[in-house]
Amino acid sequence: MRLKQYRVTNFRSVDDSGPIDVDDVTALIGTNESGKTNLLLPLWKLKPAKGGEISATADYPRKHYNDFRNLEEKPRFVEATFEIPTDLARQLSSLSPFPIEMFDEVVVIKTLDDQVSVNFPNVKPPRQLPQARISELLDACRSEIESATALKSEIELKTNIINAIDQALAMVAGQSEIGADTLQNAHCDFG
Repeated sequence: MRLKQYRVTNFRSVDDSGPIDVDDVTALIGTNESGKTNLLLPLWKLKPAKGGEISATADYPRKHYNDFRNLEEKPRFVEATFEIPTDLARQLSSLSPFPIEMFDEVVVIKTLDDQVSVNFPNVKPPRQLPQARISELLDACRSEIESATALKSEIELKTNIINAIDQALAMVAGQSEIGADTLQNAHCDFG
């Protein structure tokens, strides 16, 4: 895989590098102590050959140290976009229902607590559900809201929500599958 672009955030002296495009030859130019190493070190820590653990005292930004050390989920410090070679894209495609063209790049993100996520930004699965499942979910919501006891100030809102669910049920009736685009374009008035 070939690195195309990366971004460093919340790492040592770097708040946000912005996207850094990478080519066959890429140069980082700056005076001593300007932060060049702090832009390169996260790439090494993304998948180090040896060592490379995150050290809170060394790697957290000093101005956010107290905030970050108390967070359960630490923020990301590096995000790298790689170009996937055709052979690997073909293998990924064969393991999924998606065409090879969707596997042209991968984004790898690492957080300050060493959690790694891998995303394929161009894989866009069709988002559809059978009409029966959507109707079932809407009916369950309607029943739950109907059985809830509303405060005097919430009676009108409860009625509006039930009416909106009825509108949604009418909208999906008669369709075999409902796509995400249909649901996103639906507008239910809550009053």
